[in-house]
Amino acid sequence: MQLKTVTFQPETFNIELFFMDLKNKIAVITGVSKGIGNALTEQLLEKGTVVAGWGNNKPDIIHKDFHFFKTDIQIGRAHV
Repeated sequence: MQLKTVTFQPETFNIELFFMDLKNKIAVITGVSKGIGNALTEQLLEKGTVVAGWGNNKPDIIHKDFHFFKTDIQIGRAHV
């Protein structure tokens, strides 16, 4: 069996969230600093969702409904 390597590109990431009414719902997303967590956070904010984002580094997301919580899961401690 041969494994295929896939490179993640956040700008092309799109989860089909359009069938759900997410306005004024609350989502807790981990890994918001980069990658899938960051892309998902952006999409949820566009849908009107309030996002509590957990990650090592604060992302460049400025939105009234985004609340960041610095978390270092490598040592099992949340710095809230």
